[in-house]
Formats: sequence, C-alpha cells, structure tokens
Amino acid sequence: MSAAEQARAYIEAWNAHDTDRINSTFADGGTYTDPNVPDGISGAALAGYVNGLISVFPDLNFEITNLYEAGPDTAVVEWVMKGTNKGSLKGLPPTERTIALPGVDVIETGEGGITSVRGYYSNGTMMAQLDVQVIVRPKTVGPVSFGSATYTNVGNTAKPGVIGVTQIQLASPDQNDELSGYTRDILREISQMPGYIATLTGLTWNGHGVTVTAWEDMESAKAAVQGPAHSASMKAVFEPNGLGVSVWTSFWTDGQLNTRWQRCGECGSMAVVNSELKCKCGAAIPEPPWF
Repeated sequence: MSAAEQARAYIEAWNAHDTDRINSTFADGGTYTDPNVPDGISGAALAGYVNGLISVFPDLNFEITNLYEAGPDTAVVEWVMKGTNKGSLKGLPPTERTIALPGVDVIETGEGGITSVRGYYSNGTMMAQLDVQVIVRPKTVGPVSFGSATYTNVGNTAKPGVIGVTQIQLASPDQNDELSGYTRDILREISQMPGYIATLTGLTWNGHGVTVTAWEDMESAKAAVQGPAHSASMKAVFEPNGLGVSVWTSFWTDGQLNTRWQRCGECGSMAVVNSELKCKCGAAIPEPPWF
C-alpha cells in the first residue's frame, strides 16, 4: 500500500470507531501524537484515547478535504473533525453543540504500516465552537496569580447572615481538575438547600483555591457541610496523599453591611436601595443581589 492508501485506511478506521482497526494500521512501535498527547501513545493507550473522544462526540467523523503524498513514505491529510458534544469534556457538562474543527495529520509509513501520526489542530478553536470561554493571560505577574472564577446565584435576594470561606492549596496544578469536579458537585448540592444565596469560587493556575458562599443564617450554612458531596470532598482531602496539602474553612457572621446602591435606568444616578425600590427621580429601580 502507498502512503496515501495507508493514510486513508487509517482515517476510515477512525470514522468506523474501531480501535482494533486503528491500531492494526500501525507498524510495531508506531506512535500517535497531537496537542493533547504530545509525548506519543500507541496500542491500548491509543485505544483508550479514541474511546474517550468518541464518548465526548458519539457521532465523531473526519471529513478528508485534501490528501497527498509528501514523499514515498509520507502522507499529509487535511481534514475537518465533525461531531456533536454529547459527553463530558474536561469535566464540563455536554454543550450539545456541533463542531467543525480543521486539522492536519502528517503520517509516516513503512513496510509494516504507519510508523507515526502527528496531528495538528487548535484546542482553542474547538473550545470556542463549543461556546466554552478561552481566555489568554499570563500565569503570574509579580505577586498576582491568574486562574479562573465562577459565580453561582439562584436568585435569592435575602440579606446574608453568614459568609462561609474555604481555602485550599493543592499539591500541584495536576489536581485542579479533581478539585473543580468536587466543587461542581458541592455547588449543585448546596444551591438546592434552604437559606443558600450565592457562591464565588476562584482557582489559580498553581492550585490555590478559595470559595466564598453567602447564607441567610448559620443553621443553613452548617447544614451544607453535612451533604454527601461535601463529605466526599473532605474524604478526598483527608485520605493519605489525598487532595491538597492544606485546607482551611470558616464562617463569618454579619459585622457591617453598608448601604446598597443601584444605578437608575431613568436619570442615570446611583440610588439607595430601599424598601420602596424607587430612585429620587421617582423611577422604579431593580433590587440588586446582596452577593
């Protein structure tokens, strides 16, 4: 088989979602690399990688847009990867969005089959097509560490009576995804509890996490730590060599809550949020959240 014929057979095996068939196109010792697996994989690891991608995009398909031989043993395949996001990607819930991601495979071949596949595509483009935020910024600038933040609000406009604060330092950035998973489970759980108001969660690239949650009262706040999601996360922290290297939690009660202000849509001035929810100009103003 020519290099182009081997490349086409390889792509067709992907489109058949057949991991045995994909592996059979490789020569002994042949490797696959792409931006997600830059060190190269083969055999069972490649099969697991393929199955993982299919679980995210069950209708995964590669449309060949150009295929040519760059030499007697080299084929270049330009393709568009298409699929609908039906499974979790990097711990995120399915978006149900369809992608059309362009990419290129450089395929080296030999008598025994494919010796290497080097795949090139943009993870940023894929995330943008899935409507997932892609933010480019430095890891650190002086004493400032950058990362990600999330805000959860169920529409409870009650005045906070208690603020819960949790701080954790992870052993390495490799634990970021694990912590994010536990945080999502806890937020799904506590956002259904009586007295919950809102949560702001931040996680830096180097694994420093802080969660701040507002509750109506101490009784509601303490009930949160009894839930199964919170218990599972604490088990992960306190098991030997578990999640994180340090953790600290606390509850802060109302010391001083200053006046809330809301900009008036009619006159443009900042209005005191009072029981009447009216600006001095007489226009109605919305009630902003406390947190």
